[in-house]
Amino acid sequence: MKLKDYSFPVSFSLEEALNSIKEFAGPKGWKNIELAEAFMSFTPYFVFSYDAFIESKPEPEGEEESSSAEKIVSETMNGKDALNALTSELEEGIAASVDEGIELTKEVDVPEGIEVEEKNTLMTEDEARKIAQIKVAQKLGVGKDNVLIHQLRKLLFPTVFVSVSIEGEEQQEFVFSGVDGSMLSEIELPERGQTASEVFKDTLSDLKSPSNWLKYSSGIASDLAGGLKKGVSATTAPHRRWFVWALLIIILILAFFWAYGWVIHWP
Repeated sequence: MKLKDYSFPVSFSLEEALNSIKEFAGPKGWKNIELAEAFMSFTPYFVFSYDAFIESKPEPEGEEESSSAEKIVSETMNGKDALNALTSELEEGIAASVDEGIELTKEVDVPEGIEVEEKNTLMTEDEARKIAQIKVAQKLGVGKDNVLIHQLRKLLFPTVFVSVSIEGEEQQEFVFSGVDGSMLSEIELPERGQTASEVFKDTLSDLKSPSNWLKYSSGIASDLAGGLKKGVSATTAPHRRWFVWALLIIILILAFFWAYGWVIHWP
């Protein structure tokens, strides 16, 4: 794909991104994760270097102090940063990527199945220089006239937005770097609780062991007493005990029919 401006090279795999999402969601109990759609956006940035300084009055010599003494530079700072040309916010991580010696290009290879958009900006280099000067001054806590911006250049950074459906529910979106495939943002994904059928299956499996019958019975006895004992609540899930309750009620009903000689004939 041919771009209008220079960009970081694209190195991204949808398969690896999906695996990263599964690794993120797996420990929270979510399993059935399917790709819904993927979108790659080339965002314009102005990457630059800066030098800043702090001035102060020199220490007076002797008893007399001249109020007109010229200020001297007491401290200097320098670094690299990047200005998002769409939001006018600094994103230092983008500038750090340039420092790694990545070769920029106008020809990129985009994986199949990903929609692409190259975003444009009306911000000029002169405007970007002035905004960067103000933003860096705010960041360092110095006056804007104490910041010098140089080596300013515009480039594109590929960001991939991957939407997935989790357990067939509403789609969730994850953001990845199109340069190295790393996950740039994580969503607030809650712990997944068990479904009723899963709890029922696990409870039946537990009840195959006589020791577990004793454990659940202890939990039920505690419920009847009006509260959960700490030792029991730590080992017996309350929602599982309700299934045991249900099983016991069914058994009692069948025992009642049997005791009174009522026989259930199945067709």
